[in-house]
Amino acid sequence: MEHNRLFYIRQIGDDGKKYVGVTSNSSQINSHLTVEPKKANDYDGKQVWYFDDNNQLVNVFTGHLIGYDNSDPGLPGVPVLMQKPNERSPEFQWAYDTNTKRIYNKVKG
Repeated sequence: MEHNRLFYIRQIGDDGKKYVGVTSNSSQINSHLTVEPKKANDYDGKQVWYFDDNNQLVNVFTGHLIGYDNSDPGLPGVPVLMQKPNERSPEFQWAYDTNTKRIYNKVKG
């Protein structure tokens, strides 16, 4: 995948028409991600992402990274996709498989 190019992240399965995004209050640290139909007028980029030079997925709206975190108090011990600013741990690094056209986490697979 080309670095710093904008794209959408589509959920596989179901009807295949749901995309990963962020909520309106997602400028907060540790905010959850959403999976919902593609917005026709996503002028602020809540569902738009790019792959930066550090192999991290960055949201255009928040500028935050997505990765796995085990600190959700509602789900102790369960890895949850969250977004955080300036996180450099391997749980926040991703790779792109050109054969399957899928993005996967370098730690979780």
